[in-house]
Parts: sequence; C-alpha cells; structure tokens
Amino acid sequence: MIEKDPAISITAAAEENAIKAGSELWVDVALKNISSQDLTVLTGGAGPTAEYYYRIEVLDEKGAAAPFTKRGDLDLVKRSWRIKVYYQTLKPGEALRDKERLFISEWWDVSQPGKYSIVVQRFDGASRQVVRASPVTVTVTD
Repeated sequence: MIEKDPAISITAAAEENAIKAGSELWVDVALKNISSQDLTVLTGGAGPTAEYYYRIEVLDEKGAAAPFTKRGDLDLVKRSWRIKVYYQTLKPGEALRDKERLFISEWWDVSQPGKYSIVVQRFDGASRQVVRASPVTVTVTD
C-alpha cells in the first residue's frame, strides 16, 4: 500500500507555559493545508467546540492520563452533546482563518501541581491518517 503524504499540518502552543493551580489552561491550535489542492476541513466556527474534532491527550509527568472533569466525562466520554459544525475550504498553503482554542482545564483536571504534556491530533481525511502536533508542556504550580 502506498502511503500518501499528509494534506494538513497542525501546530499547538499553550497560551501560558506556566499557570497557577485552578487557573484556566488554553492551547491554541493552527491547522494549515500543506497539499497542492484545495482542501475542505471541519471547523467549529465561533464557540468552544474544537475539543470535539481534535483528539487530545493530557498526560501528567509520570505519563498517566489526566482525569476528566465532570464536563469532560459527560461530553467527551459519554458524547452527550450537540454542536454546530462548519466547513471551510483552504487553498494550498492557507491556514484556518482563526486559530482554534482548546479549553483544556474545562475538560481535564489539571488542578494538581506538576508538569502536563498535551498532545493534539487530528484525522486527515485526504491522506487517511492521523496528524499529530508536537507535544505542549505546561507547568502547574501551587
């Protein structure tokens, strides 16, 4: 089987690399069309919905998965949600108009001091593979 090159790239960056316990933790994600053709991608439009179509792993410094918050358990695990989705066509080399924001602390319990590694992935329908951003590390302090 011939493997296709990915049609998208994603980059992730924490809005702050160190936060106090109990503070909000946000990660910005940028998606870019790196193919030579127009590409239509799913986006949430306005609102905090990016968590639904990215695969996100939040790991503590021992490599264990951070627990979900009550909302994370309800929405991400039990999938009890309805969202509006939008599609945007990107020309070759074009990125989504707006960076997408992931509200990590809304969905995962990162309230304990320590280092957390956040891995953001997204399925690339054009190449039929998962594309992964470089991990983001955030330190939570007392």
